Amino acid sequence: MRAMSLSTALVVLAAVPVAAEADKLAPLQSDDPHKPRTYRLAVRPAAEPRPALRHQFVHRYVAQKPGNAALLYYRMLDRIDKVDDKDISRWLDAPVAKLPVGEVRELLGKRRSALADLADGARREDCDWQIPIREEGWSTVLPPLARFRDAGLLLALKARLEIATGRYGEAVRTLTDGFAFARHLAETPTLVNALVGIAVADTMLDQARVLMQADNAPNLYWALATLPHPPVEILPAIRVELGGVLLAPEIGDTPVDELTAEQWKRLFYSMLRMMGQEKRPKLYATAVAMKLYPEGKRYLAGRGYTTRQIEAMSVHQVIGRYSFEAWTELGDNMGKWFHVPYPQAHARLAAAERRLEVSRAGSSLAGFPFTHLLPSVGRAYFIGMRLPRRVAALQCIEAVRMHAAANAGTLPASLDEITVVPAPVNPVTGRPFVYRRTDEGFVLTAAAARGMDAKNTDIYEVSMTDRPRKEQTR
Repeated sequence: MRAMSLSTALVVLAAVPVAAEADKLAPLQSDDPHKPRTYRLAVRPAAEPRPALRHQFVHRYVAQKPGNAALLYYRMLDRIDKVDDKDISRWLDAPVAKLPVGEVRELLGKRRSALADLADGARREDCDWQIPIREEGWSTVLPPLARFRDAGLLLALKARLEIATGRYGEAVRTLTDGFAFARHLAETPTLVNALVGIAVADTMLDQARVLMQADNAPNLYWALATLPHPPVEILPAIRVELGGVLLAPEIGDTPVDELTAEQWKRLFYSMLRMMGQEKRPKLYATAVAMKLYPEGKRYLAGRGYTTRQIEAMSVHQVIGRYSFEAWTELGDNMGKWFHVPYPQAHARLAAAERRLEVSRAGSSLAGFPFTHLLPSVGRAYFIGMRLPRRVAALQCIEAVRMHAAANAGTLPASLDEITVVPAPVNPVTGRPFVYRRTDEGFVLTAAAARGMDAKNTDIYEVSMTDRPRKEQTR
């Protein structure tokens, strides 16, 4: 099976958020890429299930098993054949009523044993990928994430088939497996793993949205409420990447003052290779040294180092300490905002990232072998927050469905009018979702944080008939 190193992942990391944002919710296309994305749903009133937690998107304790899920996921890849992504994407995008049931059953049937391994892994209590990130840093080989994401698409297709054939209980169980699989994928502390996990969870939410619109569909308010908050963790990966674990495994927990001149030299050239200078490291190193050595001496003097201490250092020690301490300061100026709620942190984190970009492009820090590799994590953080925002938005829609079922099909005038269950707030803004009734139903706006482009806002246009139906029992 193919895998990639973490250093290779750096090259494709910029594309991963795009993949994570490639929704299967079939948003209405707009000629203006800066306009909000709009999604249309058609639903009916639906009462609270009885019992209330009949449907859950987490495995009950009795259904879980001891053991390491990663071993089963790797075995799944050995059993799964290559699938044409275009066919799966086409079927996931097509209306459920037009799903070619026979073709989909045949495709999934050929991969029954692989999907069984995935389901078995999703029920395991632990997932340890045993990846030596602390020891190997950027050279760490990651799991074959692209193939795991394809497996997530297959699982989503299985849920879609179950919805199309009226097997709603099976669809809920399949989605539960998918959400667990997504969390497991993110249990290696790298951004690329977390982003792929979020992409898989997004795909599961797409099918939950499809289930909400199915004939005699159950109300999924409490099923969505059972998901962890957030459904997939991204902050541990961000903190690792900002904390230097990946940057310099040679350093580990060794104090900077105790590193030898030879250790700084090896680390310096390692960073240059990461910057793509492996073909001419000495030439580039000389250019960097000529620029940074005098600046580094002034920097260290300003940090309390004596002239005697500085002169006793090698060129690589001066540049290394200068780079590493500046990197730590810039990283901490971003990392500290991950310890406060997102609505309060967003603007300040954006300002810290702007300072980082200025430092890279036009100041004396340009060309640093450390700061060049410092990730810009604000966008990744928003992608991580957008997932719980989608969960909360779908919960709000289900709360409206539940209210309508309890009030002869009448929609609430506002979310505050809903008393059967609480309407969640938008976790990106910390404020209620914007709700407006229409002739056909209602519009729910999931706003982005203040100062963000309008394209980061999601709008749900929901049409609702006034005929509540009994919950499907299958």
